[in-house]
Amino acid sequence: MRALWMVLGLCLAPAISRADVVVFEQTQTNSAYLLDSFAEKYGQAFTNTAGTVAVSSVNFFLKKTGTVTGDLLVKVYASANGSGNYTPNTASELASSNIFNAATITTSESQISFTGFSPTSTLTSGQTFFAVLDTSNLTSTLDASNYIEVFINGPGSPTLNAASQQGLSAWVAEAYQIKGSVVMVPEPGTLLLGGIAAACGGGGAWWRRRLQKANQPAATKTAA
Repeated sequence: MRALWMVLGLCLAPAISRADVVVFEQTQTNSAYLLDSFAEKYGQAFTNTAGTVAVSSVNFFLKKTGTVTGDLLVKVYASANGSGNYTPNTASELASSNIFNAATITTSESQISFTGFSPTSTLTSGQTFFAVLDTSNLTSTLDASNYIEVFINGPGSPTLNAASQQGLSAWVAEAYQIKGSVVMVPEPGTLLLGGIAAACGGGGAWWRRRLQKANQPAATKTAA
């Protein structure tokens, strides 16, 4: 029995030691895309290298000029095309974030975190996906005086590119990366294994204490 506890603990311990995984991150700001028209859309490619996980948050660096009101959200799509030319397959929506009030975006660059992704679809390991900033629920006019800046890195030849769409035109891969991150967490089944691992660890400790107590010699009475 003791051996069984030890084996289970060793096999399942990695499930509880696994931290959130950032699969895309950029820290240097060189320029920005201007969202000054509802005809414009932008998204960032990212690859799941962490196994069976789900999106926890997508973080973009944004600022606004003028008046921008309504709701922003991020949608996760499968990707189309291949390496160096990724674009989102918008016919394959995998998850959507909670809404974010665009009026709270500041007039200086700040990180905006999109969370609450639903459904909590797990993403296939090794495949590339897209996080797209969705402006379709904005209620104010986007124009030359009222717009959002989406901060980027480049130009260059990034491994994971941004992509843009103008109106009804096809999505186009860009020679830039959007500054931000996609944070992944283990899917619920993995978290369940983590709970089992924790229970195994506690059970193993109890079993060791029980054996130690059983193996202790009986106390010798002193003569009167």
